[in-house]
Amino acid sequence: MKFTSLKIVRNLFVCALAASACPQAGAQTLLSYWNFNNVSPGYLSGNGSLGSFSTAAAAYGEAYSQTNNSTAGSLASNTANSTVFNTSAVNINFSNLGTSPTPNINGKTFASGYTVQGQTNTSFGGYGTFLDSTTNRVSGDTTTGGSFIIMNPSGASLGKSITFSLSSEGYDTLSLSYATRISSGSTGTEAWTYSTDGVNFTSLTSLSSLTQGSFGVQTLDLSTLSSGALDDQATFYLRMTIGTGTSASYAFDNFQLVGTAVPEPSTCVIALGGLGLVLIRGRTRSRNS
Repeated sequence: MKFTSLKIVRNLFVCALAASACPQAGAQTLLSYWNFNNVSPGYLSGNGSLGSFSTAAAAYGEAYSQTNNSTAGSLASNTANSTVFNTSAVNINFSNLGTSPTPNINGKTFASGYTVQGQTNTSFGGYGTFLDSTTNRVSGDTTTGGSFIIMNPSGASLGKSITFSLSSEGYDTLSLSYATRISSGSTGTEAWTYSTDGVNFTSLTSLSSLTQGSFGVQTLDLSTLSSGALDDQATFYLRMTIGTGTSASYAFDNFQLVGTAVPEPSTCVIALGGLGLVLIRGRTRSRNS
């Protein structure tokens, strides 16, 4: 009886090892994240002055880089909150927003050589930082700072875009969620496309149910794409374009890309094969005892 109990304990232990070697189906992992909290200065609500992303990386990352004040830059992914992909190659590229007529670049207005903070009531296009939001924030993220805003009060940013450079290597069942708001009393669209080479983009979806004057959540289920187009990719791209027909400004916060680990067949086969041998040997010894 004692020997049988020991065998049961041993077999249960082996089962646990095998299960740990094979990722659990449906368990989602945070692949990349932006909370836009690395700002200096922040948005000044008293006079509506835009904030700017800091070029000095904070402890949680999201380092902003640009070649000069008049050239739009890029913002690297968050390096905290257990993000899997967080190198400088994983980023949001703002360069297309810098092609707006007389744009704000990183919160600074063109009229002063891009050294003076712009305002949200300007007629210029471009981008900067805005009010912070907790909507769609990753659990455990306690940092505060700002959100990202695309300035478009006069339609200057219509047709302009931001491009995400991302990775899903080793993961599938992808989903992108984020907080977004549009100017009060306004309507507009966010058109999303995707690419695996950064050159040829394919239509994904166009979102129009945007909340006015407050942040709501939008979700892109990337797992529905034909043949799992973005699954297990070393690099892929998502582009969001400001749709036509509106002159409102758009704010965004807490972009999360999540996915499910793809089991490595060799690991699972070895683990489960080993489990099978243990169980067979256990049964054989039990019969011979």
